[in-house]
Amino acid sequence: MTETTPPTIMPGAEPFFRRGEGDHADIGVLCLHGLTATPHEVRWLAEHLNKQGYTVLAPRIAGHGTHYHDLERVTWGDWYTSALDAYQVLAQQCEQVFIAGLSMGGLLACLLAQAVPIAGIAVMASPLVMRSRLLPYAHQIKRLQPYQDFADNSDFPRYLREEQLRLGEPNYGRVRYDICPTHALAELYALCNVVRESLPGINVPTCLIYSKNDKTVPFENFSIAVNGLKNAPILQQHILEKSGHIATMDIERETVFGHINTFIGAPVNEDQTSPTPSEITN
Repeated sequence: MTETTPPTIMPGAEPFFRRGEGDHADIGVLCLHGLTATPHEVRWLAEHLNKQGYTVLAPRIAGHGTHYHDLERVTWGDWYTSALDAYQVLAQQCEQVFIAGLSMGGLLACLLAQAVPIAGIAVMASPLVMRSRLLPYAHQIKRLQPYQDFADNSDFPRYLREEQLRLGEPNYGRVRYDICPTHALAELYALCNVVRESLPGINVPTCLIYSKNDKTVPFENFSIAVNGLKNAPILQQHILEKSGHIATMDIERETVFGHINTFIGAPVNEDQTSPTPSEITN
C-alpha cells in the first residue's frame, strides 16, 4: 500500500452495528477490540448481547483493520477518539450505554468511564503492567526495529477456524495484523500507564474478567485492577481457567457472555460494596 492508495478494510474487519428490540433496545453496549485486532474479535459477544435485545456497536479503532502501516500513523489518543466517537453515536440512540472492552479496548473503556456518562464497564484481559522488556523503550528503538512479529503460532487460530466452520461462518480465522509497528507498542505502553494511574477515578459499576491461562497479559493484572478500582460502587470479579487472551472467542466465551449479560442486566445498588479478593468468582 502506497501513500496514494486509499486504504481498504480487511474482509471481516468491518464495524458491526445492530439495533436492539423489546425492553432492552434503549440500552446500548459498545464493544471495543484490542491492539492489532478488529471488531471481528468482539463480534460474537455483540451478537449474543443483541439477541438479548440490546443495541450493540463494535467500531473499528483507528489504524486497525486496513494495513499494519496505518498503525504507524496513530497515537493512543486516536484510539480513544475512535471509541469516543462510537460512544457518541450509541448515546444518541440509547438511554444508557455500557462498554465491554477486550485488552486495549478495556483500557479505552476505563478512560471513557471517567469522561462521559457510562452505565458500567466490562474490562476483559486488559494490560496494566506487562513483562516485556521492550515496551518501556519502544519509542527509542522503533527506528532500529520498526516492526514486531505478531503471528499467532498457538493452537487458537486452528480452533477458531474449526468453530467458524461449525457455525457456518466465513472461515477468516483471526482478523488482525500479524505484524505490529513498534510505534504502536510504545503507544500501548503509554496508554497502560495512563489507565493504571487513573483507576481510582472510575466510579461506575465495573466487571473484571481475566484468565489464568492468558499468555499475552499476565494474570497479575487482575489483582492490580482490583486494587486500583477501589472507588467503583460495584466490582464484579470473574476468573477464567482455560481461555487464552481472546476470551470473547475462546473455549469459555459463553461463560464470558453470561457474565457480561448478567452484569448489564443487574440492578445497580449504590450501597453495594465491592467484593474482597476472597470473594472472587471463579
